[in-house]
Amino acid sequence: LYKTQTEGLYHYHTGKAWRKVADDNTYCKLIDECKILLENVFGKGSIVSYVWPFCEQNNDVVKEHIKKSGYKAVRKARALGSITGYALPEDRMKWSYNSSAANIFKDGLEYEAYPDDGELKFFCFGVHSHDFENGNCWDVLEEFAERFGNRPTEFWYASVEDIFKYEDAVKSLEINKETITNHSDLRLYMMIDSEKIVIEPKSTLEIH
Repeated sequence: LYKTQTEGLYHYHTGKAWRKVADDNTYCKLIDECKILLENVFGKGSIVSYVWPFCEQNNDVVKEHIKKSGYKAVRKARALGSITGYALPEDRMKWSYNSSAANIFKDGLEYEAYPDDGELKFFCFGVHSHDFENGNCWDVLEEFAERFGNRPTEFWYASVEDIFKYEDAVKSLEINKETITNHSDLRLYMMIDSEKIVIEPKSTLEIH
């Protein structure tokens, strides 16, 4: 043991792997306290996505407590949790980012060039400021922001909750041979026979 992180919660012994030292009750208490602090800043009910601190407390007691606390999604922490591809997660309680500090610009270019096949996709990078500081690569972040920022007609800059709400709205579409009905409060974008279509909230589109 040569370093302690968050007294009473975790420590690691190799510099690579974290070892749990907190009991489940302590960890669940931390979940509740942190949620309250964040909601005091951003508003009650606004915190819906959880990120494992330090490492995953991989047991059913904690995972069930996270769900009961109002979280709708759980994201893995650290670069080891990154994934390949841009499809939305099948299990929202096990999703992760798909890029990190070392390759955000390269991955951003790949995402930009990714074929538009009409399926929902997302690009999310998980980074800390010290990733750029330790790697002396702040210029990568600046280049990324310059290239991919302020392009609202090409990219949708959305929160996790925004993305999942949109995905739910798409799944709730009522589709038959002649019409598509959007029961949600969101504008939905579709591709029909290579043509991009917008379906307004609470409306029905006739298919010709």
